[in-house]
Amino acid sequence: MAKERGGASGSSVRSRFQQRLAEANNFQKALLTSLLAWMALGVWSYLIVVPILSAVAFLWLGVTGWLVWRIWRKPASCS
Repeated sequence: MAKERGGASGSSVRSRFQQRLAEANNFQKALLTSLLAWMALGVWSYLIVVPILSAVAFLWLGVTGWLVWRIWRKPASCS
């Protein structure tokens, strides 16, 4: 009977170990998935968002410069 108990507890320890190992694997998978998601977000940001913001900034600077140039060229009206 003592042998059966020892075998049962050994089996219980093994199943607990396997359960902990599965939880650790799930954690590692979640961590890797999160890391890959952040990397994808960074790449998306670099390839999509940065060029769009740059284009908007250059457009804004161009329009502002053009307006300043037109105002500067306009002769002062003397009444």
